[in-house]
Amino acid sequence: MLVATGLGPMTRCAVRLSLAARRGRPRDAAPTTRRDRSVAPHERFGVLVVDDDRDLLDALKDLLELRGFVVYAATDLRGALSQAESNSPDAALVDVKLGRDNGLDVVPELKRRCPQICCLVMTAYPDARYATLAFESGADGFLYKPLDAGTLVRNLDSRLGKLD
Repeated sequence: MLVATGLGPMTRCAVRLSLAARRGRPRDAAPTTRRDRSVAPHERFGVLVVDDDRDLLDALKDLLELRGFVVYAATDLRGALSQAESNSPDAALVDVKLGRDNGLDVVPELKRRCPQICCLVMTAYPDARYATLAFESGADGFLYKPLDAGTLVRNLDSRLGKLD
């Protein structure tokens, strides 16, 4: 489970993983970059994670890499667009608040640059208007923080499974 307390760049988070998951990859190992169909189920899918909270960004990156995804990370809109242009990810997990930027502004541009991309928007703000705005911007899904690791992976699985 990913647990976040507070809001903004100083958000504290923790990732709880099973002992087996912790043994999956040494902490200092290089990230996987293979994306062919002969590897683990998720390794063929690239996920762009965009969040200005570096601790949460690192936790999400670690969680998704342990689950076999190839993960690209960005802390702002410019970085997100650069990563999308360079790597053509299959999915993006975008925070609504990115410092002074609005994460919802990047969703239509990601869809334009990578037409196949599945965009999931996340926020710690419990306001249903964000969900409405996310879907209006072209998001495929919406998640509230704190994120549950199982729910996040199931959301990615159900949407990326359509790309097989």
